[in-house]
Amino acid sequence: MSFWLLRWDTLVHEARKEPCHGVLQLFLRASFSYRFYCHLTAGRELRHFYVDLEAPLTKAPTNIKPCISMWQDESHHQIAWAQSPYVIFGGNRAVVRTRIDPIVNNGTYGTHVHDVFGGSGFSINYDYDTQIQSNCTTLEVTEDLSNYWVPSFYYMDPNNGSYTLMKSTMNIYYLLRPGPNNDVIHPFPQGLRMLAGDNERGTYNASSPDDQAISYMCLGQSRYYHATDYKNNHDNDPAWAERPNFFEHQCPDGMRAQVFFPSCWDGQNLDSADHKSHMSYPIGAYNDGYCPDSHPVHLISLFYELFAPTGDFPYNGPGTWAFSNGDTVGYRYHGDFVMGWRDPSLLQAFIDSCPGAMGNVADCPALAAKVDTAAAAACEFGGLVVDEDVGLRGPIAALPGCNGLWDGNGTRPACSGTDDPGFVAAIQTLPAGWMDLGCIAEGTSGRALVNASFSGANMTKAVCAVMCGDALLPYAGLEFGNDHLDFETCGGENKLELLHNPDPTPVSLPPSNSTGTPNGSPPPPTSSTSGQWVSGGCKRDSSSRGLTGYAFASDSMTPSICQDACAMHNFTVAGLEYGSECYCGNSFANGLGGTLSDSSCAMPCSGDASSKCGGSWALTTFIQPKLARRHLRHSIVVLELLDWFT
Repeated sequence: MSFWLLRWDTLVHEARKEPCHGVLQLFLRASFSYRFYCHLTAGRELRHFYVDLEAPLTKAPTNIKPCISMWQDESHHQIAWAQSPYVIFGGNRAVVRTRIDPIVNNGTYGTHVHDVFGGSGFSINYDYDTQIQSNCTTLEVTEDLSNYWVPSFYYMDPNNGSYTLMKSTMNIYYLLRPGPNNDVIHPFPQGLRMLAGDNERGTYNASSPDDQAISYMCLGQSRYYHATDYKNNHDNDPAWAERPNFFEHQCPDGMRAQVFFPSCWDGQNLDSADHKSHMSYPIGAYNDGYCPDSHPVHLISLFYELFAPTGDFPYNGPGTWAFSNGDTVGYRYHGDFVMGWRDPSLLQAFIDSCPGAMGNVADCPALAAKVDTAAAAACEFGGLVVDEDVGLRGPIAALPGCNGLWDGNGTRPACSGTDDPGFVAAIQTLPAGWMDLGCIAEGTSGRALVNASFSGANMTKAVCAVMCGDALLPYAGLEFGNDHLDFETCGGENKLELLHNPDPTPVSLPPSNSTGTPNGSPPPPTSSTSGQWVSGGCKRDSSSRGLTGYAFASDSMTPSICQDACAMHNFTVAGLEYGSECYCGNSFANGLGGTLSDSSCAMPCSGDASSKCGGSWALTTFIQPKLARRHLRHSIVVLELLDWFT
């Protein structure tokens, strides 16, 4: 998603003849319509509106009458507009999603999955000197290698109880809020850790600043939020107003989960036993008061907006949405932050030298000089993740970490069983002989690589290299990104992530883990061997993989397709999993392959709903004991590559 940020604090409100202080944020949407996001500072609160336009635009627009009209309609509220400087690091994608929390669970597994934004050096341990060695960040300012994280957000299917991970994005605000006493604002100290919210909270206390700091907005609630929908006007409707818990209805354009961090520091401790006592909310207002004597150092205010695409899923009543900690109400939402600014002087420059910054980073020269959106888009997480399926490749049967659903009533469900899945590398190593040549431009018409193509919901560089190597092709290219893995870049629009092997040979993909699943349909075999296979029953699998010889996935998967592919690669055991995945081998490895009940392998095949293709960590297996050891050759039509590859 691309966007422009435009200053419009110099515009004049046509009705009140007063300056309009805010930021106009223009997003190019997939439908080639355009959306204006208006971020406004109203008193102590940030207010946000958007207006959709269908007219095609080729450059940053100058006509923002929809926003001006919105302000006219809002004039009766008699809002006093504040001018405290702030910047928004907007539209951030997660650098990784995994069950790690170096503040609360330092050195071990976290209790629930997090969406993590920022520096690529995120790990189970945190110290400032290591943090600033991160290779990159998903934020646009390259010097900010901090990490910002919140619980991941899931949709629960009422029909089968499965959980689908919502791929949320986040806006991160840095605000200068000196309060009524005009406190001196300080930058974050090196090594600071802090969190906001409470993972154990089951109720709401309206007088508690900790509780007030957590809130939700339902997007698409009125004609101000969606200019094309005048019939769905919910202005002044309490059921649609900003609130401290989940909404009890659909949010058609998504729900925004908000958390405001405490901004008063004790001046001595970078952390505390409860990870909260060294920080305090200001007195008078959690987001714009004055600091108490116990915590006299007033820091930059930090505010997160997590955008969850709830409109992509049906609303089925309470329990439709859940955070990764099992929270179905919203009270247990929280945020974490670890300081990782490589050059802390940039924060002081923001405080001292950017009085006109009203959201747009470009209005703060010190920060603007360090902006590199291309580097942020290309940032990859190369560390370790917990070896478990968190939903990156499709629905999962349970929330990782044994988190039962809890609505705050009664006793929180207890957890039983062991929790030691281990850690694995987030990105699979490329097969031997392959190298990553980086990102190259591709023409808007035609293809640079024309021999063969593969697609899959969980494509990775390693998978692409294997598929092209099996086809004896020396170049492999990935395009249009990777919708399921946050931590690996796979090209973009008219851009290829180019891989090369001067002497390609067929290889077998190494055992997969929770962070990547083999994908892409192989070329069809020259003959079918399906009739020679017999059922082997439902067998247990895990992220270590029981069948490690060959693997792929297809949106048209059937048992016969999997059997043919395994026979083509001279394997005698074929296993199908998750409806669309095929695994091959001659025997089970890693202690797996134990017999499961047939009910564990009840997922319909993606290419034949009348057949079953395994389940969650369950393989529908077939055996071919008398398979003739044949060498089936790929039938490949070799076409010329473009001249610039020769």
